[in-house]
Amino acid sequence: MQFELVTPAKSLASFEAKMVVIPGSEGGFGVLDGHQPLLSTLKAGVVRVEKPNGEEASYQVGKGFVDVNQTKVTILAEKAEVIIT
Repeated sequence: MQFELVTPAKSLASFEAKMVVIPGSEGGFGVLDGHQPLLSTLKAGVVRVEKPNGEEASYQVGKGFVDVNQTKVTILAEKAEVIIT
């Protein structure tokens, strides 16, 4: 599935993902390819993304929204930055 992370200032990430773990305002949830469509609010926290090759990327995000469909996860956050590990 395609993963995109966007802030008002810029597009921070856009790549293929195997799994995305999201801090939803009603609780955290994971998304895999083929997930049922979902629109949720986002609370401040950490978004974790597993890439198809097994690498992981993490992002500290502020409040916002997440739009999930069967082939794409789009996160619209008021602010976001890469967590370097």
